[in-house]
Amino acid sequence: MILEIALDPAEQQGAGTPRFWPRAWLDALTDGEADQLRAVRQRGDAMAPALVDGDLVLIDRGARAGAHQDAIWLTITAGAAALRRVRFLDGDRLELLADNPAIPARALAADAVTLLGQLCAVVRRG
Repeated sequence: MILEIALDPAEQQGAGTPRFWPRAWLDALTDGEADQLRAVRQRGDAMAPALVDGDLVLIDRGARAGAHQDAIWLTITAGAAALRRVRFLDGDRLELLADNPAIPARALAADAVTLLGQLCAVVRRG
């Protein structure tokens, strides 16, 4: 069975392009429900080498925040979407980390960051 996973609205330009994924492949990657999965495209080098510009990543919007320390999440801060590692700190704070050492970590109040979903797969060309 093939499931259609829509591109996340933050990624869509115009009508967007749905992606089709084999159900068995999705089941091997995540316990998440298919209607909670979104595909987004990585832009820039902030998460290199783990993610490179142009990678298509599958995001589980049903993932539970705090379940996995340093997991990669699709985040929104100050209206900007970014894929970042999230480290949950004591109290109501978290730290957003890029894998690229040229980009400094940012510690923020938890309510300043929206966690849209956790990365569960990467599709890279070539």
